[in-house]
Amino acid sequence: MIKPPRFWFETPALMAHVLRPPAFVYEAIHRLRWAIATPFKSEIPIICVGNTGLGGAGKTPTALAIGRLLDDLTISFKYLTRGYGGHEQGPLLVNPLYHKAFQVGDEPLLLAKTHPTIMAKNRIKGLALIHKKNTQVIVMDDGYQNPSLGKNLHLLVIDGQRGFGNGLVFPAGPLREPLSMAFARASAIILIGDPSAQVKEALSDLTLPVFKATLTIQPPEGLANKVYAFAGIAFPDKFFQSLKTHGFNVIDTSSFPDHHAYDDVEYQNLQRKSRSLNASLVTTQKDYVRLSATQKRFVTPIPVVLEWEDEAVIKAFLKTKLSL
Repeated sequence: MIKPPRFWFETPALMAHVLRPPAFVYEAIHRLRWAIATPFKSEIPIICVGNTGLGGAGKTPTALAIGRLLDDLTISFKYLTRGYGGHEQGPLLVNPLYHKAFQVGDEPLLLAKTHPTIMAKNRIKGLALIHKKNTQVIVMDDGYQNPSLGKNLHLLVIDGQRGFGNGLVFPAGPLREPLSMAFARASAIILIGDPSAQVKEALSDLTLPVFKATLTIQPPEGLANKVYAFAGIAFPDKFFQSLKTHGFNVIDTSSFPDHHAYDDVEYQNLQRKSRSLNASLVTTQKDYVRLSATQKRFVTPIPVVLEWEDEAVIKAFLKTKLSL
């Protein structure tokens, strides 16, 4: 994904109005897909973790956090993901020791480090690798806007501060679909961070459960306070600001497009600059898994973890809804 354009988060913006006709076509196609779809029904309950916009809401940390709750409830599960950015079609069981990000995508590698993860461009085919006898639940890290596979629980992740941008559908805005459609399918809202006025207004008329959470970084022990940070995610500034909030002296930063594949020249430039600044070179876990073995030697990954405001409440919600 390219870097989100600034006009997506500005109102009014001339470019957004210019792009309204293709946005209308995009929305019409999306509505038609849902209207004519006959979702495949899995024998195993599916929890779908999704978001309203293109990237950056905290979907993968949420999927990992849901996984930890299921572990606490002693519910066996597997992850199912499309593997955005990878060239493999699947279905395949992701092996973090063997597969690379260019094959299966960066998010599946993060998921597979915690639980068995199936990557499949065709998610229905991916179900063939998941056996009912040892899997009680499937957690999807994407696919909220895909009608091909039926889901039992739709968890809609919302970044409280970034919200919905200008509120328009791609390419005029950042939304994957109209908010009304996204909310209509949602079983619950996962609200990350304090909500903006826009988000408060959008959620005010909903009767859905809202589970509040925050994203926090967990720096490894012994990491020097002085850092040079780089990131190729949807909104790199969120990561940089988190480092500062946690007391790091962020000397400089470098931003790249979401899911960026780093070549050797880019890496050497990053390493050279960090040395000139006498600062530790740090990045996100998602960026780290996209680095080669050689590149990883002098880079420290910073985990981003989702923490629930009230873990017991969402745990009870999952237990009830899954009826396990």
